[in-house]
Amino acid sequence: MVGQPRNRGTAPAVVYALLRLTALGFDGPVALFPSDHHFSDDRAFMWAVEQAFETVSTRPSLTVLLGMAADRPEVEYGWIEPGEAMTEVTAPISAVRRFWEKPGRAEPKGYSGGAASGTASSSSPIPQRC
Repeated sequence: MVGQPRNRGTAPAVVYALLRLTALGFDGPVALFPSDHHFSDDRAFMWAVEQAFETVSTRPSLTVLLGMAADRPEVEYGWIEPGEAMTEVTAPISAVRRFWEKPGRAEPKGYSGGAASGTASSSSPIPQRC
């Protein structure tokens, strides 16, 4: 575990952690979990994490981004627009058609966010190989 003593954004902590693991010779799957996200259904969340690790173990070139259904547009989070279902893996995973990075109040044309639009809020855990 790598702790970040001050808020300097997500990217520096992620890059440092991955570089550190690489320097130590680690070549397995890793997951990144933000500390400010809450999941009320631990069992469902951990099932999704396990499915992501299984997928990354069988397809090491993939990076898996977990998304969660949202009941309203949330401008403080990124949004995942799912693409076609991936049939070559056993977990219910779709390709990412597009990622909307915190679209804000000035939403892109056609963006409405949430379950009605087919987009999912990014929950941020990202299992991938180092």
